[in-house]
Amino acid sequence: MAADTTDASLIASLRGLGADGRVLFALRTVRLFGYGFLAVVLVLYLDAIGLDPVAIGAVLTLTLIGDTVVSLWLTTHADRFGRRRVLILSSLLVVVAGVVFALTDWLPLLILAGVVGVISPTGNEVGPFLAVEQASLTQVVPGQRRTATFAWYNLAGYVATATGALSAGLVGEALIGAGWSAVGAYRTVVIGYAAIGLLMAALARQLGDAPHDGRTGRYAYHYMRTWGMVVQTADGHDMSYVEEYRTWIAADGTGRVRTVQLDPEFPDAASERSWRELMRNWKPDPAKTTSDPTGDIHTVPDRRTPPADRTALAGALHLQTGGTDTAKAVFDLSSLYILPRPMRATLLELLADDRGFVWRGNVTDRAGRVGVAVSADDAGRDIRSVLVFNPRTGELLAYESVEPKASKVTTYGLFLETNWTEQPG
Repeated sequence: MAADTTDASLIASLRGLGADGRVLFALRTVRLFGYGFLAVVLVLYLDAIGLDPVAIGAVLTLTLIGDTVVSLWLTTHADRFGRRRVLILSSLLVVVAGVVFALTDWLPLLILAGVVGVISPTGNEVGPFLAVEQASLTQVVPGQRRTATFAWYNLAGYVATATGALSAGLVGEALIGAGWSAVGAYRTVVIGYAAIGLLMAALARQLGDAPHDGRTGRYAYHYMRTWGMVVQTADGHDMSYVEEYRTWIAADGTGRVRTVQLDPEFPDAASERSWRELMRNWKPDPAKTTSDPTGDIHTVPDRRTPPADRTALAGALHLQTGGTDTAKAVFDLSSLYILPRPMRATLLELLADDRGFVWRGNVTDRAGRVGVAVSADDAGRDIRSVLVFNPRTGELLAYESVEPKASKVTTYGLFLETNWTEQPG
């Protein structure tokens, strides 16, 4: 992408975090505070409730083994289930572990809670959080800022762990000094750890998975509105069709397409008068004017296997020609397929590496949604293609083709809804 002036300094990298980046930082800070908070008193608490050294060792050992197994499984399935969902689930496992440890002294149940839940006996990272957070950070932070951003990310964790450990010591000492029993004081810290898990789950809910991430279905459903994809000319006057599409497309290319023609647009008053005269009896009815009453289709034209890796995606985007051809390919891919989050991230990286694209900053699409825009120009044909992306999920919101010299929008495509369904509508 041309003219990248990203400030990669430490302070700029921290200030430049987007909404998801700030949530990921907050999640790590709260989590590491909780790990440090519990680690200081965990062994003391287990001893106070009557476990002998062998039992305590068994709880800690099996807890670490269980965390390893659960973390491996969740992290390797995070992109299938949705990273936000995995982080929420993992946060709730913190709650489960904290509540069970606070309520029972029965060894088998403590071991089960330690194995299934998320407990950090040492104050260090456990659970699937680190891998999922780091993978997510790379997608919301520009490449030039990643080193500085991860420096802050690690520092935040170290400070939070130390602060949590200090806080647990102060709380325990204060409660015991106030006449509480050791069990009661340490149990309060364990309950606090469970409460931190609830806060983590609330933070994770703020992350920006797309509605379809983590879902499956037979049909890829798209609801779109387009302007100018079909243009008619008569006596030198243009009429631009405005249409709504609802498509349900299965992997084999079968499915259903519903098309509704809305009131057309005209470039000027003269064109509208000319066309109204030609179609004196035409009365548009947005609710009833449907070009395809049944909408059933046998195959989707030009439908190919969706790109499965970076190389295939680069080929599908026509990067060898680049520019406006690539922008149109992004629109076509988004119209045919539901791209999973990792593939959307790769697509954005490929566009960032293409010097034919220019960053345009925040824009508002025709549905009133704020997105980030990139554009590519074809000066020879006086065409500028603009792509508008959701800054949190990486989904394509809109595609626009403009004639810069004439200050004229020739075509516009808007994605209003994308999801998976089991049945066509």
